[in-house]
Amino acid sequence: MPKQLDAVALARLALELPEPPERRAIRERAHISLRQMARTVDVSETTIWLWEEGRRFPSERLLPRYMQVLRDLAALDRDDAQADRIDGGAQIPGRTAPPNRLTIAHIQPTDTPTIGPSRVELG
Repeated sequence: MPKQLDAVALARLALELPEPPERRAIRERAHISLRQMARTVDVSETTIWLWEEGRRFPSERLLPRYMQVLRDLAALDRDDAQADRIDGGAQIPGRTAPPNRLTIAHIQPTDTPTIGPSRVELG
């Protein structure tokens, strides 16, 4: 499998990237600071802020990593919502994540994105 994504795979990733306000919402719902996100993606806090404001777009090199982190955070949010429904019925508005939940420290984006025959796979 190639180490670099081809143009089609990058275009698919770019189309899947949430709109800027949703990027920020995903991060905030996961209770992740700009600093934590920046460290995880290996960019500056300003870069994350610019992406979340829609003023800049992730480069070809950073797009796969950023997308993987967003996907992982969104999955955590879905897992928390599912746990809330199982544990207590309806979700509680304004509820914050309980302590000792999985945090961004557990998310390790891959450095080597690959592409399969018909879909993008991120390592």
